[in-house]
Order: sequence, then structure tokens, then C-alpha cells
Amino acid sequence: MQLSGLPSENILKIAESLSPKDLNSLLRGSRSMANLLLPSLHALAIQDKDGLPALIWATKTGHEPLAALLLSKGASPNCRDPTGMTPLCWSAWTGRADLTKLLLSHGAQINTPDDQFRMTPLIWAANMEHPSSCDLLVSAGADLSASDHRGETILHWAAKRGFCRLVRQLIEEAGMSVDTRENYGNTPLHCAVFFGQEDTARLLLRAGANPNARNSVGMTALHWAAGHRDGFAGIICCLLEYSADPEIPDGSGRKAVYRARMYENVSSVMLLQEGHGNRGGNRQCSQSLGIYPC
Repeated sequence: MQLSGLPSENILKIAESLSPKDLNSLLRGSRSMANLLLPSLHALAIQDKDGLPALIWATKTGHEPLAALLLSKGASPNCRDPTGMTPLCWSAWTGRADLTKLLLSHGAQINTPDDQFRMTPLIWAANMEHPSSCDLLVSAGADLSASDHRGETILHWAAKRGFCRLVRQLIEEAGMSVDTRENYGNTPLHCAVFFGQEDTARLLLRAGANPNARNSVGMTALHWAAGHRDGFAGIICCLLEYSADPEIPDGSGRKAVYRARMYENVSSVMLLQEGHGNRGGNRQCSQSLGIYPC
């Protein structure tokens, strides 16, 4: 006797002992079987997965249909995993704009940070290098002043990742301070230089960033550029053009050229020596290196 010939209550009893995979295969056998067993499959789908709330699992793995089902069944869009990550944090992490839109449409709180790093969904999107997700969250009203456990705002993160368009938007449209500091005194310019984002550094300088701002250990952006193992000659040129002072010592009394020598960056040493006493007069320097504004 075929399974489809059994009474419905017997089929449902059998379905209770099946794995989700077997249950899915069974309901694909016929339309009548699908109509009968689909509620059972949905009931399995909305159960927690691997100790995580089902909606967390769905957004973490990018399963939009399951996320939509869970939300339609009343799942909280603001549930958390053991580290405090919300579904919106995970959709920002993965860069899934469709999931982000879905969660926001169901009332997800846009500024809730995780517990460990205190990163909002917007900062997670920047951290994981998803500029389109950043744009979506900014347009949806994300708090631009929110900061993570290091005191870094979205402007610091956008500078790190080289998101020129977002940096410009944050400064020109949102009015964020170009010299805002994190817990260790680093400005967005420090961040851009440390990560080698030349275009972003130039954009920040054009917007009025202080090229001689010192962090909590007295280091300027020029110290960061000079001390990089790869030798950021282009960024050094850019900083000198905007009157960065190579004579400023860090907290240990060391000038930028000391760091360049320490890492044997010959070109950086030469630029810093030439730049001494000639700040703001090196505009041909960056042009000769092929560096242009974004």
C-alpha cells in the first residue's frame, strides 16, 4: 500500500519521526502530500538551529525565504545570539541587502550593537567591507555618532576601508567632524593612513582634517605613514602637501623620519628630509607618483 493511501492522521504520525530532509522529500511527492505536510515542515523550520534562534540562523546563513517565514510567524526581529548579535547585525555582516530590508520592514532596531565589540549593524557593514549595506543603513536612519568598543565611529571605519563616497557623505551631508577621535586619540585621517587608503586620506585633508593631530601616544598620521613596512611614499607626499610637520615628535621624542629609517624605507626618508622646511610646497611630488583625488 502506498503511503499516500494511508489516512491523513497516520501520515502525520509517520512524518513526526522523519528528519527535515526526508520530510521535504516526502512532501515533494505529490500536491496532496505537500498540502498535508507543509505545516509540519514549517513547524520544523521555525525551531531553533544549533542552539541559535532560528531567525539568527537564517540571517547568518543568508536564508531569506526562511527569514521571511519566521517573521511572518511572529519571530522577533530583535532576538540575539549568545554574543548579543541581532539578525540585523548578521545581515550587515554578510552584506545581504535583501535581508536588511526585510528585517527593517518588520521593526528591527537599527542601532542595537552586539555585546562583545559594541558594533552597530552600520559599523559591522563597514567592518566587513559592504559599502552598499552601509548606504542602505545610513538611508534608513542609522545613528552616525554611535561608536564601538574602541570608540570608533562609522567615519573611522569608512576611512579604514577606503569608502570615499561614504566619507564624503558623512562629512558634507551629515556634518560629522572630520577630526573626531576614538579612544586612543586616532582621527579618521590616522585610520586612512594606517590602512594605506591614499584617496580617502586626500579627501579628508581637503575637507579640513588636521594633518598634525596627535593620538594618545603622540603619533601623527605622518608617523604612521613613515613607519609602514611597505613605505607609503604617496601618502607622505599627500600629507606634506597639506602641511604635515615632519618635525613633530611622538611621545617617545621620535620624529617621522626615525620610523622611516627603522623600516629602511629609503624613499620615505628622502621625502621627509626634503619636506622639512618645505611643507605645503610639494604638490608636484604626488603628481609624479600618479596620485589623484577620488
